[in-house]
Amino acid sequence: MMWLNSYKQKNYPIIVVGYGNPTYVYFKKLVFTDEQYIPNFDDETYEKFRKQKGYSFAYIGNSGKIYGKGYKEEINIDKMLNVVNQALKGEKFVEKMMER
Repeated sequence: MMWLNSYKQKNYPIIVVGYGNPTYVYFKKLVFTDEQYIPNFDDETYEKFRKQKGYSFAYIGNSGKIYGKGYKEEINIDKMLNVVNQALKGEKFVEKMMER
């Protein structure tokens, strides 16, 4: 995941299918950032996160801010493409996605 850690993939949506909790996916499973930024949850909590099925979204903005949202629902390609298409419009659209 070095390409993510170096923040070279700014302004692109990232979707991981199979897990509906972005905290688990991007901070525990894929290790999206430096250790100091990983949320400090106990193993039991991460185990609960791991069991949340669905898909997870992430986006690294120009400032380096990482946005994440989990979709704990049945996998639906059309819905996932809608998430991707909204994110491709830019960071302001991603911020609005986080509010919903």
